[in-house]
Amino acid sequence: MSRLLLAVVLVLSCLGLGLALQCLKCSFTVFDLPCHTSPVTCEAEQACAIIHGHAAGKKLIKRKNCVPLSKCHSNDTATYLGISYVTSYECCHTDFCNSRAGAGPHLPLATGLVALGVWLARGF
Repeated sequence: MSRLLLAVVLVLSCLGLGLALQCLKCSFTVFDLPCHTSPVTCEAEQACAIIHGHAAGKKLIKRKNCVPLSKCHSNDTATYLGISYVTSYECCHTDFCNSRAGAGPHLPLATGLVALGVWLARGF
């Protein structure tokens, strides 16, 4: 029984390995207020990101979305109506990892399922 359970867990964990990265999308919010999010599927060569807009040393706007890998951990500078602002891209690379205020590493589903399967197999 435990070997069958382990085999099922391993198969389920491998199913998601070839799927595209899933992220949250938040079009726009100000001053770190909560934002309505929706799931979005990234294209190849993209990562989940939290994008911050800074002006005069203050975090003014925040977005969440998929971004090209070339944008990750970089800054863009632009001017709008005479005000210079910096856009920073904080990326992560697992499903829905941009769900919280800081995008950081999460335990991938496949890894978690494999660990659970091993733990269950050892207990039986």
